[in-house]
Amino acid sequence: MTLTSCISSDNGNLSLTGKDVFAYMNAEKLVSLKSILKSDPKHKPPILNDQYKEDPAAIQKAIVVIIKQYTEQLNTFKDIAPTQLTAIALDLIEHFKYDTLDDVMLMFKYARQGWFSYHARFDISVISTWIPKYKELKAEAREKIKLDEKGRAGASEIDDKRLKNFYKKQLENKRIQTNKSKSKRKKIPANSPLADSTQLQREIKSTVGSLTEKELTENYIKTRVSSPDLAMLFKDELILRELTDKPKGTVLTIEQVLQAQEKRKQLNNKRKNARK
Repeated sequence: MTLTSCISSDNGNLSLTGKDVFAYMNAEKLVSLKSILKSDPKHKPPILNDQYKEDPAAIQKAIVVIIKQYTEQLNTFKDIAPTQLTAIALDLIEHFKYDTLDDVMLMFKYARQGWFSYHARFDISVISTWIPKYKELKAEAREKIKLDEKGRAGASEIDDKRLKNFYKKQLENKRIQTNKSKSKRKKIPANSPLADSTQLQREIKSTVGSLTEKELTENYIKTRVSSPDLAMLFKDELILRELTDKPKGTVLTIEQVLQAQEKRKQLNNKRKNARK
């Protein structure tokens, strides 16, 4: 419920009655400098000057209600005449023309709570001392919100930078560890038969026939990534044994090798057709 809707149209003295009092107190409870300054731009209340131009009587009545709520809650010693109320309302509209009706309500709320010190006497001269104090509080709150938002944005940039540095450091450590592991690898002597891949293949070909199927499988797994050519020697031996039932340590004739290759070719074709 808005403040203007709390006013009873048939109430000549513009005092709130019944449930309107509770509606006003709830509205006052929700208003704060934070709620005023951080309002969603799409739902931000219009400035007081625009509201007054649109409906002068409703805005004037709303401010009078705010004033009367203050005087009734604190039992100020002197009743204010209707003409004084109207004059104070117009003065407040002038002072807060670029603010909102919520600002007027909040200033009187702060005054009731003792933010501006208590005065038993109540007139426009007392209210005039509140206005600059309230405007200063609002300016400080606005600056604090800007600094908080700037701080959060800065913190986000710092977090991004820290994250990038973290991953950069992790990558650098990984490179260092890789280089260390490479340096620890045993180098093959130049005069070793293992240094020459052709010589190594010859060595394996001459001994591959004496290996068990388990040894052939293990050597194939070890070399299939690092040395595909060597791995094929172990794989070919396994396939030959599978196709020809060749016992370990025997030497195949040329006819047996050609026969095995033909069987291998047929097996590969059969596998390809099965996949299709």
